[in-house]
Amino acid sequence: SETRECGECGSLVAAGEQTCPRCGTWFETKPIPCPSCGAAIPADAGICPECATKAPDRPAVVQASEGERQAYEEFVSHYRAAAAGELGEDYPEAEFWAWWKQQPSYYSFRAWRKREERDSHPVDPPVEPEPSDEELF
Repeated sequence: SETRECGECGSLVAAGEQTCPRCGTWFETKPIPCPSCGAAIPADAGICPECATKAPDRPAVVQASEGERQAYEEFVSHYRAAAAGELGEDYPEAEFWAWWKQQPSYYSFRAWRKREERDSHPVDPPVEPEPSDEELF
C-alpha cells in the first residue's frame, strides 16, 4: 500500500490516514484548488489533473529518504532520555511527541530537514577582491 511521510515526526503513514499514529499530526485530506486553473487537486496528487501544474505543498506531508528518517530519529533520540525523566520510563509514543512539541528544542521533521540542508550547504561569505598594486600606492 502507498505511504507518505509525516512532516512532524518523519514516520511513514498509510496514504489514507487522516492523522499520524505516532505523533498525532492531522493531514489535509480535502482537495485544494489549483493555483493556475482552479481545478480541484486531490489530496494525494502531486500535480493538477487538468493542467499539470505542481500541487502546492501540503504542510504535514513531505517526501523523505529512509536515511533522512533515520537521521531525524537519531536526532530525536537525544531528547527521549529527558522525556523519560518527566514522563516515566514507559511513556506512550504520542505522549513523547506532545511533550517534545512543548520544548524550546523542538524541531519538526520538516524544520530539522531545512536546518540540515542549510548546514550542509553553507553560504560562502562574499570574497573581497585583493587590492591591486596601484590601489596600495
